[in-house]
Amino acid sequence: MSDLYGSFAHLERYRVEAWMPSNRDEPRQWMVKVFRDDVLLKQQTIPMDHDPIFGVDVDDVAQLNESVDVLLAELPTT
Repeated sequence: MSDLYGSFAHLERYRVEAWMPSNRDEPRQWMVKVFRDDVLLKQQTIPMDHDPIFGVDVDDVAQLNESVDVLLAELPTT
């Protein structure tokens, strides 16, 4: 089971969630989910370079942020 790293609203119509592995048995990747009205619209995995043993590495957070920016740019604005 993954742990929710964080979530935020985008354009007041989308909810974005980023999930991270909760243990070493899970794949070393982010799972990003985009919802609208509680319906899952998109789901994307993003590889992590480091195991999040003591928390998430700054390089992995940077990669997450860049990938989420690209994902958000693909969403309709209306």
